[in-house]
Amino acid sequence: MMKLYYFDIPGKAEAIRLLLAHAGVQFEDIRFSFEDWPKHKEKFELKQVPVLEVDGKQYCQSIAIMEFLGMKYGYLPKKDFCKLSKVMFIVNLAEDMFSKAVSYTHLRAHETPEHLVCRLLLEKKKKKKK
Repeated sequence: MMKLYYFDIPGKAEAIRLLLAHAGVQFEDIRFSFEDWPKHKEKFELKQVPVLEVDGKQYCQSIAIMEFLGMKYGYLPKKDFCKLSKVMFIVNLAEDMFSKAVSYTHLRAHETPEHLVCRLLLEKKKKKKK
């Protein structure tokens, strides 16, 4: 059975979870807290998640995992390279937008919007004191 490792948030693993669910693939969804991350980190080749484990082999990087699963379960065109290029363009564009949105808002994965506002106000206050 496949195993998907990620934090206990949607984040970069959510698209992988959705693809597996849509394809009807049973998998073990292994989630852990940010506090527990140091206990798990050494298990992974790049020391980061998401990681998909298939038959004991680890696959990392969310887009690469999506591409692997897309090919495996027939979501990606196999012979039409123009269509494949368009699909990968959209995937990479979505990733760029996600990354920019996250960096723009400064919202950390474990923060609520209220936490973000408090943190930014405290940071602003500290800057004024300097």
